[in-house]
Amino acid sequence: MRPGVMGQGPVPIALVIARIVAVSGVGFCSAIGVFLLIGGIWHLGAGFLAATLLFLLLMFLIERGR
Repeated sequence: MRPGVMGQGPVPIALVIARIVAVSGVGFCSAIGVFLLIGGIWHLGAGFLAATLLFLLLMFLIERGR
């Protein structure tokens, strides 16, 4: 095991909140987007799916900047 991997200390609360918001945003936007696409509301559904991609990008940036 590499030194420094375990026991890095507590995670900052801002990082925890950012992770929660990103994961919740992906789940909410993708579910609503698919629901709207199935319902035939194409423009709004595509907007929610685009927001899903933004939240995925946010998740990637959060983990890279950690």
